[in-house]
Amino acid sequence: YSQTPLFDAAGSGKEWLVRILLGDARTDVNKSNNNKWTPMHMGPNKPLKRFQVVELMLQPEKVDVGRVNNRGWTALHAAARRGYDSIVKLLLADGRFDINQKDKEGSTALYYAAIYERPQTLMLLLCRDDIDVDGATEFG
Repeated sequence: YSQTPLFDAAGSGKEWLVRILLGDARTDVNKSNNNKWTPMHMGPNKPLKRFQVVELMLQPEKVDVGRVNNRGWTALHAAARRGYDSIVKLLLADGRFDINQKDKEGSTALYYAAIYERPQTLMLLLCRDDIDVDGATEFG
């Protein structure tokens, strides 16, 4: 899958390893695998120490928080789909991405929070004035 040490560390929730790798200027925080998943996508995707990993991943100014994977997902899509509210809060507070970003099917993070029945996540997103509550998917 062409994964880097940072990718694996973020995906397995190894906060200590993420911290060390981010401390090395040679680490490319935006390097993606073959499916265009970056370490930023992996923090919200895995259950182990996800909050701490995402918090660390947001520290470098050069991290592309709005980077999309092969499905067109941002880290917010992944977190909202799974109902990881603490991560959704972190990402929304960061603000370096479009919270209305649509994936390849036209779905937004708000849409995933709704269809996967994540009420707290839905409320977090609906509290934002800039959320598009009427965004329709490609399928209507």
